[in-house]
Amino acid sequence: MKRQLMAAYEMADTPLSAVELDHLAPLSLSGATDQANLWPQPWDQAKKKDVLENRLHPLVCLDHFSLATAVQAITSEWVAAYSRYVA
Repeated sequence: MKRQLMAAYEMADTPLSAVELDHLAPLSLSGATDQANLWPQPWDQAKKKDVLENRLHPLVCLDHFSLATAVQAITSEWVAAYSRYVA
């Protein structure tokens, strides 16, 4: 599946070890483990996105905003969400 998704994202020439098969909507925010919710992401970006996921989860649990808002923030443009909620 990783090779197939890497080809779909035009990363076929990238070494498999250079990317993580990441959840677009993280499991901690009710994301699913299916091909539609997975994408190849370079490790350095994946680690940074993990920080955002770990920040959003408690904010949802504490009712700072809805689960839908958190999912929208991380799936639409996670870099902007990182700047807003982490940096």
